[in-house]
Amino acid sequence: MKYYIFDLPPYLYYGDSNEDVFSNGYTHISRSNFEWFDLIIVEKGSLYIGEEGVNYTINSNQGLILAPYSHHYSFKPCTEDTHFYWVHFQTTGQWAIHETHAKEYSNDSLHLPNFFTLKHDVAVFHTLRELNSFLQINHLKNKFNQQILFLHLINHLVQNETQAISAKVIQIAESSAIWLNKHFHENVSIVELGNVMNFHPSYISRCMKEVYGVSSKKYLLKLRINYSKTLLISKNDSIEEIAFRSGFNSLSFFSKTFTKEIGLSPSHFRNNYR
Repeated sequence: MKYYIFDLPPYLYYGDSNEDVFSNGYTHISRSNFEWFDLIIVEKGSLYIGEEGVNYTINSNQGLILAPYSHHYSFKPCTEDTHFYWVHFQTTGQWAIHETHAKEYSNDSLHLPNFFTLKHDVAVFHTLRELNSFLQINHLKNKFNQQILFLHLINHLVQNETQAISAKVIQIAESSAIWLNKHFHENVSIVELGNVMNFHPSYISRCMKEVYGVSSKKYLLKLRINYSKTLLISKNDSIEEIAFRSGFNSLSFFSKTFTKEIGLSPSHFRNNYR
């Protein structure tokens, strides 16, 4: 295994990202003049990618970082439908490749493996989906949000090498996320979540922060905002109706929160699709 060593600062910066599904028989593109680091993480299936004569089989919950300007190619077509995410990033600072893992992490360098297996895939895939949720509209605030989420993703990869999250914390965070996904459109609160889970709301929030990178309150807010975006695009209901259907208890709070999170008012967001 190789390790990328990045001098800090400057910090890595986000280029673009998305997700894709390769069907049985499909092969990854071959290229050697691509100027970005290419982070690939497979959620389902397997990708068969080579870099400068070294072949990697990337299975579910595994990832690979390809270096800029190196020769990337597919050495074998997919044998099943394969769902994966990709993120392009770069740095203006110095970087190098080491063949071994550094025993000590210094404060002025970042160490990332070129090939890895996710220990806590839930947090990583959640962050990837959040990162791609900002692809719909090219707005300056979305660019800032993408950079913040990208750094969260890099932090997850660093923790994947250095720190374990307890099974209990993961179980509480996942169970809380499932309940919130089921009830977010209702008039529920974090206090009610605590009563259902039989844990103090602040403890649940810490668990979700550790696993998903956001507090339980922020997680609930994101669910409501994302659902309202879908309704604004697909439905002709009034903005007030959409606010209540998304779990907000007032139009003014919805409009203020939506504008803060997305960078556009609900009506302006809707008009971008009309």
